[in-house]
Amino acid sequence: MNLRETTVNKEGRARRIIVFDLLMMGAVLAFLLCYLEPSALFSKNITTGGDTGSHYYTAQYLKDHLLPKGRISGWCQGNLAGFPMLQNYFPLPFLIMTVLSWVMPLQIAFKVTTVLGTFLLPPCTYLFFRFLRQPFPIPITGALFSLSFLFMEGNSMWGGNIPSTLAGTFCYSLGFSLAVLWLGLAYRVINENKGL
Repeated sequence: MNLRETTVNKEGRARRIIVFDLLMMGAVLAFLLCYLEPSALFSKNITTGGDTGSHYYTAQYLKDHLLPKGRISGWCQGNLAGFPMLQNYFPLPFLIMTVLSWVMPLQIAFKVTTVLGTFLLPPCTYLFFRFLRQPFPIPITGALFSLSFLFMEGNSMWGGNIPSTLAGTFCYSLGFSLAVLWLGLAYRVINENKGL
């Protein structure tokens, strides 16, 4: 076997691995979408359960009052004697909701964003293992095993899994997924001594 044939075989194997990984990731994301019921996810109503329903007010206040003034946090007179809006919660999910509300109703944008961290965990886990240069099938296996964390019912308020995300800790869920991705990126940058 000459060098050219070896290179072609390696390229063919790499393509097959990528196709397999994409199919498996598609299956994981389709499973999550079916579990979270697309008809409910894309209906124009407000999510309830735990603290989730009260966070809709935050999204609405950001869209209608804070962003028009060029601010992402501020004082809200909405309950009690007022309170500091978006100083105790990660504002990125609420900003995503607002941007999505330009193309869909805020109620749907709110629900899509609340489950964004859930949908991002498998791909972020996959990329984490890819950045660690783990061989096939470790990255896709890691993505599959992230489902066991997402469906863990042992805690419903600590964050990251589906029960706690639906109870209102969706900011943590998104942050958790991004932290997994960041750890992989940090390892790669440190290990290869390049990048930002």
